[in-house]
Amino acid sequence: MQFAQFGKGAFFIVADIKLTHLKWGPFPLNRENIDSLLFLESPGTYALGAMTKKGVLEIEYVGRADKNINKSLKEFIGHYTHFAVTKHASVHDAHEHECQLYHDFGPPDNRSHPLPPDGVDTSCPHCAAEASP
Repeated sequence: MQFAQFGKGAFFIVADIKLTHLKWGPFPLNRENIDSLLFLESPGTYALGAMTKKGVLEIEYVGRADKNINKSLKEFIGHYTHFAVTKHASVHDAHEHECQLYHDFGPPDNRSHPLPPDGVDTSCPHCAAEASP
């Protein structure tokens, strides 16, 4: 297990999520944590869920924000208790990462496969890899 300093000198346990999956978290899903971590507008991906008794984030939903991950995460306050997040340089990168999270974790609250961003010509690299011989 790893520890990360966040906020006003508090330390949170970083759950056993591979670092390649999400860079920051899990953190309690509230305005203060979102604003402290994500104060600049950017695309990003996130996982939402609840902490188990062993201190691991049980991922129930994964998603993506094409423009403002801060604003997107705030829509889930009250629906989930914790989040983990990664900011991305482009919407294309965020979409690919969201697909990876979807395929790796199979979150129960995601009703369908992530859609590509509006106006971006991209497809899921994981579905393409599964379809090729």
